[in-house]
Formats: sequence, C-alpha cells, structure tokens
Amino acid sequence: MFTWLRTTTITLCLALASVAQASAQESEPPPPWPAKAIEASQAQCRANITASGIEGPKVERYCECATKALQARFSAAEVRKMQRDYDPGDREDSRPPELDKTLDQCSPVLESQ
Repeated sequence: MFTWLRTTTITLCLALASVAQASAQESEPPPPWPAKAIEASQAQCRANITASGIEGPKVERYCECATKALQARFSAAEVRKMQRDYDPGDREDSRPPELDKTLDQCSPVLESQ
C-alpha cells in the first residue's frame, strides 16, 4: 500500500517538475535578431506606414518601437513563420493576431503629433 502511494507521489513530482521546466523555458527571451532581419523589418514597416499616408518622424519612431516589441517577444524565424502561415481570408486583419497584439503597444506613437 505504501509503495503505491510512494509511486504516485514520485510520478506527481516528476510531472510538476517537467511543467515547471517548460514554464521556465517559455519565459526565456528569444534569441537576438540578425542585423539583416532588423533592417528588413524596419524597411517593411516604413514602406507600409508611408503607403498608408503617414509621414514624418513618427514613422521612424513607430518602426523602431515595433521592431523592439517584436524582438522582445519573438525570434525573427517565429515572425516569418507566423506571417507565412497566416491567412487573413475575408477578415480585415492583415497580420496574425499574435503580431497584431504585440504591435498595438506602438499605436500611440502614430496617434501623437
């Protein structure tokens, strides 16, 4: 009887340890982006924002904010994969929800003077 209890306890401890390890790995920051990926991201951002009719220094500020926000949350490969895999269909959203949520924090830059 005690063997069964001991086995169950050990199994539970191992399960909790693996969950804790997985959580710790998820909280690690993504690897740094290569300089080329940063430049490409900012160039694409500038082109998209300028095409929407917004000009001036806030374009640079927004693109800098957007690039930093993406770097803090995702690796460059993750961003490319999300963009590749995302199909907006008939929706107005042109970006994957994960990217959209991350970039929303930079919206006040565009709304400023």
